[in-house]
Amino acid sequence: METRLMRAVNERRMDVITGTLLLDKGAQDEQGWTALMYAAQNGYLEAVNKLIHHEKRIRDNKGRTALIHAVGSGDVDVVKAIIPFEAGMSDETGRTALMYAARARNIQLCQLLAGKELGLTDNQKWTALMHCLDARYDGVDESLVDPTLPGGSRQARAEIVQMLAAREAGHQSSTGITALMLAAETGIDECAVILMGRELGKQTEDGRTALMYAAQFGFRRIVRSLQKERGLRTDLGCTALMYAAQYGHADCIPFLIEEAGNSRKDGLTALMLAARGGHIECVKLLVKQEAGMVTSTGMTAYLYALEEKHTECAEFLEEAEQKATSMSQTVRNRVKSQTEINDSLASLLATTAMHENLDVAALETTTLTKELTSLKEQLREKERDIESLSTEVNRLRIELRKRDNLIVKKDGELLEAQDKLKVSRETVRQLQHDLSAKEAELAVFQTEKEANKENSQTGQLGRSLSGLKDSNTKVALDLPLNPDVLNGLTHQQLSELDERLWRAVDIVKMAKSNILSTTFHLCTICLEQPATVFYLPCQHLVTCKSCEMAMRDNKCPICRANIASSYVVYSS
Repeated sequence: METRLMRAVNERRMDVITGTLLLDKGAQDEQGWTALMYAAQNGYLEAVNKLIHHEKRIRDNKGRTALIHAVGSGDVDVVKAIIPFEAGMSDETGRTALMYAARARNIQLCQLLAGKELGLTDNQKWTALMHCLDARYDGVDESLVDPTLPGGSRQARAEIVQMLAAREAGHQSSTGITALMLAAETGIDECAVILMGRELGKQTEDGRTALMYAAQFGFRRIVRSLQKERGLRTDLGCTALMYAAQYGHADCIPFLIEEAGNSRKDGLTALMLAARGGHIECVKLLVKQEAGMVTSTGMTAYLYALEEKHTECAEFLEEAEQKATSMSQTVRNRVKSQTEINDSLASLLATTAMHENLDVAALETTTLTKELTSLKEQLREKERDIESLSTEVNRLRIELRKRDNLIVKKDGELLEAQDKLKVSRETVRQLQHDLSAKEAELAVFQTEKEANKENSQTGQLGRSLSGLKDSNTKVALDLPLNPDVLNGLTHQQLSELDERLWRAVDIVKMAKSNILSTTFHLCTICLEQPATVFYLPCQHLVTCKSCEMAMRDNKCPICRANIASSYVVYSS
């Protein structure tokens, strides 16, 4: 039954929590939940700190603690507050808070709990590492495993596996399951690589391996990585090749073809399992190695396909098994012929002994001898034919093995080429990123260069005006000029003054043009139109199109550098 304290927690009313704490503390509802569990589940940190000393280490009807419920909220601060009081406790299935955090792939919570709960196992001897890799539903309430919580990504799972593997890798459950088998079953190849060094070659109670799980679920990359487990068999006699064939994963078969030719204890082969399942691509890959094999009850792959009404497989296997049967029948017929010849020879010898007349017996003996010689010659010819056929069969088998090995090799090379292409693409993207960074640096450098040029020109103008003032002191003149003073100057002094004043006017105009062009982006010649012509190599944008066409020389109006080329810039 819900208490006032629980209701206050759910409504986040701290004043009511304080008032009802002493009266309702420790109470549990129909599910066995306490107010602390509701606060932990809802991520209500203030209430957790208030209630933890009064309701710690209580379990609900499923044996779960407030810490386990806190994992369900994903709130790091709430979990951190409860860890000192409930770390190491488990529910009725033996699962700890770390195991639930691992199932949720929440790396932050796993990091917090690993120091207290790493190495613990549940009732089935499963570790947190195994729960992190598990993708099956086992009937246990999964309400605490929320894949939408932070850290639920494939990368986070790999990081959690890396963290937990140092302590928990190599452990087997009560049925012999390992973390590597779970990684192979779910196709997480990056986690499988982490675990191979500690768990390769381990088998379950019934003899299954990680390679068999990968083959059963069709994860080709993991099958290729676990080649060292080829040849291992289950208690029933199953191989990894049989699992791949039974579940129709034709792309895994080339990596397991060395296991062809084996049969289970009940006589079934990989080809028979593929035919019974109607997996035509697997049938085509296995027919050369296993066509013609028969169980103890006389069943063949063709008969299994026919029995399950897989027409395409049956039609394909009928022809293949007829060829195999025909070749075997030819050998059997020739052996039978040789036996008949021997029987005929014995019969002829017996008939000769029965003749009483020696002359007739001698004649018949001569005839029989000739016939015997002829039969022996025929026998030798048959033996040579059989020998020739055996040689041809062996040659074809060798050629077939070579071709199969070549196919496996080419498939491996293709996978390697795909991996290299992926790396090359990553390199190109990195180079493009570096190029963009360099272009940005170049733009900043050019901006600073323009600013330095402007400062240089401003300094030049100041020096020119200063020089003009110093020159005028030679004729004892001050600006502005007084007409009375000018009347007292000689003709040479007036000419010198006139020349310097004209130079000063040019410098002032140039400075004004520079300021207008750089500040307002106006043409430095007409000072009216926007500057649209960009010069190289000096990189100045200083004239409009009309003034650029009217320029008499081929020099930049700003820096007077020779112009190599120019571009018109259009504004958007």
